[in-house]
Amino acid sequence: MALAAESGAHLMPYPLLASELIQQIEKTGHQAVVLSAVPPQAATQASFLARRLRRKFPGLKISVALWTDAENIDRSRARLKDAGADAVVTNLPDALQHLRDLPLAPAAPQKPQAVPRIVKTHKEDA
Repeated sequence: MALAAESGAHLMPYPLLASELIQQIEKTGHQAVVLSAVPPQAATQASFLARRLRRKFPGLKISVALWTDAENIDRSRARLKDAGADAVVTNLPDALQHLRDLPLAPAAPQKPQAVPRIVKTHKEDA
C-alpha cells in the first residue's frame, strides 16, 4: 500500500470484470498494470486478462505477479508471455523491485481524436 501511495498507483479490488478493468485503465491513462494472480487457476485467469489488455492497449506495460510454486513456473511464464505479459514475477522482493521500476505515473487520459469532416459545396450557375 505504501508503495502504491508513493508511486501514484491505482489499486483495483478483486473481483473486477475484465471490462471494468479496461474502463479504469482508459479513464486513468496508466501506462502499466500489474496483475496479481493467486491459485487456483492463477495463470489461466492472468493470461485471459493479459490477452484482453494487450489487444486493447498495445503499448501498455503488463506484468503478472504469479503467487505459486516457483519450481513449476516455466510453462506458466511462457503462456503468460504469449498472452501479452511483459514480465512475470513469483516472489514479493522481485514484485516490489519490479513495481519500483515501472512507469506508474499516469499519462493524460486519451481523448478521442476528431475526425475531419469534408463538406461539399456546390456553386449554382447564375
